[in-house]
Amino acid sequence: MLKSIVKIPVVKRTLALVAALCLWHGAVVAATHNVTTLAQLNTAVNTAVSGDIINVAAGTYAVANAGLTLRAGVQLIGAPNVTFTYNGNQHLFTLSAGTGTTVIKNIAMRATQVEWGVGAAIYVTTAVNASIEGCDIQATTGYRGGAVHVSGGATVSLTNCDVHGCNAQSGGAFDVQNATLNLTGCHIYENTSSGDGSVFFVSGGQVNIKGGNIHDNRSTGYGRGAVGFVEAGSTVTAEQTSFVGNQSQQGGSSFWLAGDGNTLTITSCTIAGNNTPVTWAAGGIVASRGAS
Repeated sequence: MLKSIVKIPVVKRTLALVAALCLWHGAVVAATHNVTTLAQLNTAVNTAVSGDIINVAAGTYAVANAGLTLRAGVQLIGAPNVTFTYNGNQHLFTLSAGTGTTVIKNIAMRATQVEWGVGAAIYVTTAVNASIEGCDIQATTGYRGGAVHVSGGATVSLTNCDVHGCNAQSGGAFDVQNATLNLTGCHIYENTSSGDGSVFFVSGGQVNIKGGNIHDNRSTGYGRGAVGFVEAGSTVTAEQTSFVGNQSQQGGSSFWLAGDGNTLTITSCTIAGNNTPVTWAAGGIVASRGAS
């Protein structure tokens, strides 16, 4: 008498084995953290790992002096009308190294750094990729980069952000040291510095600007380069951007390139109404000592 033989398809057996192995080894699955309070925000930031998403409900969140440290690859996404405030001697956000792109999206940042420092809103000193999208940033610090300090080979990209009312001694909004800053479609206005570069100060790094409007920024005191002060072998590119009504006290009412090896490339931009209030100061774009 013949007996029937039941065959288990190889595909099903393979899937069952994979599922068992995942359970056995405790495979990591990206988590979503939904935040409605400051305590929940702190917990989510402290526990989130690369691939996790933190969704923040509407409201104002007063961040403590220690600030928030985001691991690489974490996405922090705000609902409409989310504001983070900070008043301390550290930074609102510190971005740590690792794999994956760190994302901060749709967050209004109001940050004041009460001591002599850099990067009141966002502080990056390691080789990390970060994308800041649709954020409104207003920040003040004592030294450089009122809004953002980026160094250590990092790449930080701002897209469709408003950056305004920032202040520092140099680099009113951005300080770039041996790193890359990308600004795409941003509205950057009414930032100030008492020294060089009311929008950015770059040394040994790269700043790429595409689209957007940069207007009514002021370098006062001994300030040079109302939009950007460029030194130490840096590269700046600007494409399809409007630079209007910026002012520097000592000249270079758009850009000041100081030293050998600096390169500025401007393509299809509008540059108008930038000025310096003293008659003896140099013009809208100044290149010195081998810059091009």
